[in-house]
Amino acid sequence: MSRVVTYEELASNLASIFEELQAKDETVIVVRDGTPTAVISPMKPDGEKQLTLDELCEELLQADANVEAGRYLEWEEVKRRLAGKLAEDADVG
Repeated sequence: MSRVVTYEELASNLASIFEELQAKDETVIVVRDGTPTAVISPMKPDGEKQLTLDELCEELLQADANVEAGRYLEWEEVKRRLAGKLAEDADVG
């Protein structure tokens, strides 16, 4: 989830915006003179990797290429596999 704040709002409320950013795990987009100028994202404390915009674009381009090449699963197959995984997890737990 993203929140948009103006540069002036960020400057006036930096501490509270940072607290919210961490508490809600949201990204803040900073707008100055009507133009988005910065993105502030919380760090993941558990070492989980957060994608950069370039990495996300690359992932999306790869996904598009996979779909065009026919490398995808139909929705019914996804549901079948998830149901099987949930059943396995229930048996283990």
